[in-house]
Amino acid sequence: MNKYKNFLVITLIIIVPVILYYAFKSGSVDNPINIAQAFTSKKPVVLDFSSELCLECKELDKVLKPAIEKYNNKIIFEKIPINSNNPDYEKLIEEHGVNVVPTLVFIDKKGKTIQITEGSLTKEELERYLNKLIDG
Repeated sequence: MNKYKNFLVITLIIIVPVILYYAFKSGSVDNPINIAQAFTSKKPVVLDFSSELCLECKELDKVLKPAIEKYNNKIIFEKIPINSNNPDYEKLIEEHGVNVVPTLVFIDKKGKTIQITEGSLTKEELERYLNKLIDG
């Protein structure tokens, strides 16, 4: 009986963290359905390829957050985690030749990529790209 309890405790110690990891992981990234909807919305799209471990990505997020609030009704912003095992994300990473994070891909309402940036941007640079995206 004591061996059974030990086995059960050890099994729970191993299984519970794994279950919690996948539960939180699945809730922390955008749903691929959002990506499909973004491309059929007839609005410009900005794809933000990033990683949770990337410090430069966190700096870019500080610049992106106010822009997302300002342009939310005109542009669709989608964050793409590069370290995801999601085949839809992997396809986007390959299609846009993403080798570095952060990378922003600016896609006009016709689905044409008009700009790809690697690394962080200033607020002014981002505004210029977003206005070009809207006007294009």
